[in-house]
Amino acid sequence: MEDFPDVEIIDIFLPQLEKVEAGKIQETAWDGQAFQHKINKEKVEFEHTIFGICEEYPLWDCKFEEYRKVFEGWKKFLEMEVNLKSEVAVEI
Repeated sequence: MEDFPDVEIIDIFLPQLEKVEAGKIQETAWDGQAFQHKINKEKVEFEHTIFGICEEYPLWDCKFEEYRKVFEGWKKFLEMEVNLKSEVAVEI
């Protein structure tokens, strides 16, 4: 989730995910530092921003529900107090 380095960016993008989930928009995209996230209600595709689709970075995807869970878990992690023993477990 390096494409979302802080909570403020997550808070900017989260409403877009909610619109996709509610069916208000068909799809959205996030152009991150490493990957472009192409998001619709069924799946999220990831394409490397610099190298595109290649042997080292093939096009891959996950279910929208999985992406949403990881996204929300990442936000919880970023909001945690800094501590070497901090951890977040997300069941996908």
